[in-house]
Amino acid sequence: MKSILIISMNCRASHVSHLKASYRQAQDLGLEPILYLNPEFLNYGFDGFTVVTSENRVPVTDYAILWFPALGNLRVMSRLRMKGTKLIYVLHEPWEGYRTYLKSGNSHLWTIRFLMKYQVSLLFLMLAHKIIMPSERAFQLYEKSFTRWINRNLEYLPLIYEDEKLPSPAKRQFFSFIGSISGDHAFGNYIQTIEALSKDSRFDDLKFLIATRYNVEKNEKISHLVASGRLKIQEGRPLTDDEINTAYASSFLVWNAYHRTTQSGVLAKSFMFGTPGLVCRRNLSEFVQENKQVVVVDSNDDYESIKDAVEYALKDFETLSYNARQTFERCYYYKASNDKMKEILESLS
Repeated sequence: MKSILIISMNCRASHVSHLKASYRQAQDLGLEPILYLNPEFLNYGFDGFTVVTSENRVPVTDYAILWFPALGNLRVMSRLRMKGTKLIYVLHEPWEGYRTYLKSGNSHLWTIRFLMKYQVSLLFLMLAHKIIMPSERAFQLYEKSFTRWINRNLEYLPLIYEDEKLPSPAKRQFFSFIGSISGDHAFGNYIQTIEALSKDSRFDDLKFLIATRYNVEKNEKISHLVASGRLKIQEGRPLTDDEINTAYASSFLVWNAYHRTTQSGVLAKSFMFGTPGLVCRRNLSEFVQENKQVVVVDSNDDYESIKDAVEYALKDFETLSYNARQTFERCYYYKASNDKMKEILESLS
């Protein structure tokens, strides 16, 4: 039996589903999977999985797949390559250009830091035998960038997820912002949106949720919404997988009207629980269609249009929810990608 090492030394709750899905997929394909993880991941329910957390215990395997890069992975991947392991690297976001990140609301400091992290990823591109691109947009960005000269061995494969369950039933009540607070994610626009919704009688029964590991700066608008009971905030620490899943499952709609996105794990995870998303037209991807599993606005600061889109989502929730769940099963559930991953692995043999 051939073996595969599944690697992630960056610990975030949002990574857990990918790693478990990759493990289950390997089992489906008749491989022996081994997880090499940051020890903090052990708090996220990896009982029953074969896990190593120390570099000196990492075995030589037939394949290795790197989901999330970290400097600490370089030594391991270099050693594995010298021993004959075939390496696969999932590149989530190819470089898009300095000005693009600034226009999306990011600071110069944030963009410089992101660029420095991207320089590290170039080393993994050099080491990898195959690069996986999880969206058509990521594929196109890579083909337009200088990195295409580093490694042209590209494969298209959507992000994969395990089909997770809730610890207990959840009641739908929120229009939610879930995930990182960053310039790209237009958090300020979300706050402006929920303030506008809170003043419109059409949405008197709708509540709002912010679920993030970041601390939320409490300005006057946010404080007022919290005091009124309309806004719930979970913040300031890594949320558990159960907390994240409950946030999705208790939402009628999830904010995805980002300034910029390559592919959205937030949208994929919301679809897992049959929750539709609000997206900007410029960010529509191959995975979604307007008024099928998402509602669409031309601008994330046109709050009247956003209110109309939210109203549509609430009125047609059952249809949107059904389609969202179907999209998850067709595009993001790991079993839907088993044949493609088998093809990728066979091409490396």
